[in-house]
Amino acid sequence: MEQPTHPDDQETELEQPDDSSDEMAASKHSSEEHDPHGRCLRSVLFTASALYIFLYCGAFFGYGPMQLMLEDSGSFAGLCSQDEPYPCADQTAALLNVQFIGQLTLISSPLLGASVDRFGPFGMVIAMFLFGSSGLALLAASTYFQIDPMLFPAFIFLGLEANIGGLMTVQTGLIYPQGRARNRAISGLNALFDAGAITYLLLYLIEQNSSLNLAAITLIYLGLFVIIVGIAALCWKFVDRSTRVLKEGAESELEAQGPSSNTNVDHLVNGETVDQESDKDAEVQERLSSL
Repeated sequence: MEQPTHPDDQETELEQPDDSSDEMAASKHSSEEHDPHGRCLRSVLFTASALYIFLYCGAFFGYGPMQLMLEDSGSFAGLCSQDEPYPCADQTAALLNVQFIGQLTLISSPLLGASVDRFGPFGMVIAMFLFGSSGLALLAASTYFQIDPMLFPAFIFLGLEANIGGLMTVQTGLIYPQGRARNRAISGLNALFDAGAITYLLLYLIEQNSSLNLAAITLIYLGLFVIIVGIAALCWKFVDRSTRVLKEGAESELEAQGPSSNTNVDHLVNGETVDQESDKDAEVQERLSSL
């Protein structure tokens, strides 16, 4: 037989506070405080990455309009005889060889991928900055001073810059928390990489509809590259610094707990919470070493 519930007991049960919402709010606030990559930094880095991937990295694979501009500027015109119309077959073949030599840099992708793991995104963005700026400077000098052989190292450097930019699409996406936001970021950057093949076509239209020649357009193009990639490199410097601080703090926490600790370890890495028991310290350490 059920005993009647006392009214005071019912009031006590009704008055018990629900701490679930407070815990969720506190957890969200804690995550925001320990988020190593703030929303503003992510937005700036993603915007700069989207611009250099579209305007420079993907552009390397749309060589056709660039070949037309090089023909207009007189590159390898000395290979044509006086009675041949421009562009002649030898000139076209030489310009196609420039593209072929540049695309041979694709075989360096495994080495560049290993370099990303070794030196991190910041170091690779600096390398991309050096390759890209050198390639564009050589391109401008070649067309202005009519030093045709200079086109070969120019497009070799541009090819290396494009390969690094392709690898950075994933690295940039990884600054977002795991889930839909990260997948969208990586997919969007990959789409911009493919769409960037029209960039040289845009430069060709500018040349055809303005008084600027290829050398002047390339110098403007180079100046924009320095600004965009410089901003991306600065953002990656802050990301690397915050990640390093987080890694050191997590390692110190692991050392303080000791191997016999039975408490849980909560680490916030790139906006993700990783909960492991003390007997899985090795697995947590492996995750930290991958940063």
